[in-house]
Amino acid sequence: MNAEPRQEAYGLPAPENKKFLNVCVGHQTFGIPIPIIQDVLQDLKITPVPLTPPYVFGLLNLRGRIVAAIDVRTSLGLPRLQDHTNRKVMNIIVEHRGELFSLLVDTIGEITDIPPDQIERNPDNLSERWKAVSLGIYKLKDKLIIITNIQKLIGL
Repeated sequence: MNAEPRQEAYGLPAPENKKFLNVCVGHQTFGIPIPIIQDVLQDLKITPVPLTPPYVFGLLNLRGRIVAAIDVRTSLGLPRLQDHTNRKVMNIIVEHRGELFSLLVDTIGEITDIPPDQIERNPDNLSERWKAVSLGIYKLKDKLIIITNIQKLIGL
């Protein structure tokens, strides 16, 4: 399988696309390319903003920069984060086209080295919404990692 289209989708040269941070949303593991991650933070104050798209949980102030907090659950069609005060929501700060975004995820896992030639196509029965944010699937012994298309996930 030719992995070039997936590599180009990250906007990074091929050699930099091997390390991914595993994050969980619901019961699914997603891989986010390490080179686009700026920070991983917990317990940030998020201010709700009316009239934003449903996937925008709100805005936060990150060292003087206003950052949109994206509710990954809503982006994937899962139940929205109603109240995250009783549990620790993790913020994955990513940069895309010069802008920072906070991806709200349930948990953070390990960093995985993924050879580009071992990323498989999305299965035909994957929902259209999930296909839109997936660049492919990587199989581990005990789970599948969905390689995340950040541009599609943040709605740009």
